Order: sequence, then structure tokens, then C-alpha cells
Amino acid sequence: MATQSWFDIFPQCTISNAIASRFENSWLEEPDISHIVEQRWTKWNTTDFISKLKHCSNDIDVWGKHIRTRFRTPITDCRRKLMQLRDKSDATSNATFLEIQDKLNTLILQEEAFWKQRAKVHWLKEGDSNSKFFHATASARRKRNYIQSIINEEGQTITNQNDIEITAHLYFETLFRQQESDITGVINHIPTKITEEDNNKLLNPFSLDEFRVALFSMHADKSPGPDGLNPGCYKRFWYLLGPVIYQASNQWLEPGSFPPQLNHTNIVLILKIDHPTSMKDYRPISLCSVLYKVITKVLANRLKPLLPECGSISF
Repeated sequence: MATQSWFDIFPQCTISNAIASRFENSWLEEPDISHIVEQRWTKWNTTDFISKLKHCSNDIDVWGKHIRTRFRTPITDCRRKLMQLRDKSDATSNATFLEIQDKLNTLILQEEAFWKQRAKVHWLKEGDSNSKFFHATASARRKRNYIQSIINEEGQTITNQNDIEITAHLYFETLFRQQESDITGVINHIPTKITEEDNNKLLNPFSLDEFRVALFSMHADKSPGPDGLNPGCYKRFWYLLGPVIYQASNQWLEPGSFPPQLNHTNIVLILKIDHPTSMKDYRPISLCSVLYKVITKVLANRLKPLLPECGSISF
């Protein structure tokens, strides 16, 4: 821990927090990605499924660090080599040209996926491509989301990052502090709408396809939870993860008891207005794990046909 006198001597000192592991969708274009994921997955023999996901994610992140942003130089090299081979017509040169061209196309797809994942532009259709647009959008998004200063509850302007974190924690801790309430009177006046037949449908055994449908309805670039694995990773390796997800989820759903780690989230602040000045101008959201979202979607899809009976259409 640093003291105030230490900060007086080193006023420009900053603390760099460790970057959480995150699966890059650009890695899906790597020729050996399937082997890497399968190898890391089978390496961990623990029966704790959530811990196994986290360990596997960390291992993949270590493998991927050296290729996370390696696009620019190889792309330039490939284009230079193609220019050198363009005027040659012998069989060897033609074969080399096609090989380098395939490599260049893969690198361009990886670079695009890297920036698209950060741009969070989900309205584009699959196949749309514009790396410069994604790069500019991601850069603007990062700049907009960075909190340089904030006005606290006492009206003081806070610029130190550690103090900004403390201000945010105190504000939202006070805002969301649980208050005692009794809703029994309200519940007693709500009529029963779910019939015995409806209830039997809700209690039917879950199928593997219900979990697959829930997962594949998610956008591949959606933010991951604490385990660092996004929907794109789960979709690609559904053949590996799907049966285990199905088995583990059923073990939790049947007794209605879930492991505490499943509820772990990354909390981020979203701007309410264009130029925020205080914490009331932000709203916190929880980035849940994909596994949590899949289970939630499965339950929501079960309940969806009955919702018209349970609420007013004006909702």
C-alpha cells in the first residue's frame, strides 16, 4: 500500500490492473484453434464445470496473447510478397501466390473480427466488412466510456482513478442498499393464472435442443462474463461444451440450487447522457457469463407461451 507521502514523491505514479482473460473471435480463424481448445479442455479433469471453464479460458488466453494483435505486419508482408509474385507464371510461383493469398485473406478476417468484437456494432449483417469502421467505432467507444473525472456527493471534482472507483462504490452501495418491505398483501391479491396443465408443461424435462436454441440466438460478439468466454466461442465448440452444459444445468435446475460462481458477474457503467458529470449519470449493468444467459434463456423460452395469461398487454 502506498502512503500519501509516497505519492507526494512520485505524483505521476499509476497502477495498472491485470487485464481479464477474454476469448478473441479472431482466434476462430486460426488453423489449430480446435486442437488448442480441445487440448486445454481435456487437460482439466475437475468435476467442477464452472472452474473447468475458467481454467480452460485462462489457458487459451495465455496461448492467444502473442497473436492477439499481430495483424498489421503480416498483412503488409503478404501484400509485398504477392506483388513480387504477380508477374511470375511458373507453377511454383503460382502455388506460392495462392498460398500467400489464402493467408492474407485469413489475416484480414482476423483483424476485422478483432475490431468488430470491440466496436459492439451488432446491427450489421454477417459478412459485412469494414475494418476501418470497426476500428474507429471501437476507439470512439473506449474514449467515450473512459471516466476522466467525476463530481462526488459533496460537489468535489474527483480526477484520481482510485478515488473515482471509491466514489462509484459508495454511490451505488447506498443506492441499492436493500430495504425491508412486505409484499404479502400484494401477492395475496394476484389471481392464479397458471393451470395444472400449464404447470406440467413447465416442469417437463429439458432437452439438449432447448439449450442449443438458447445459445445460438445470441450474437457471437456479445460481452463475456468473468470466465472470458463469449457466445462465439460457445457456438464454435458446442460439440465439445453442449453435452456438458446440458448435464450440469439439469443437475442445477432439478433441485433449483445453483453454484454461487454461476452468479458472478463483471459490473460496468453505461452512460445515461452524452456528457456525464456525476454517478447519477451512469447506470450499472452486470455482464453475466454465457452459461448463466443460456440457462436464463431456456427458462424464459419455457415461460414465453404463458406470458399473455400472466400479465396485462399494456405492459
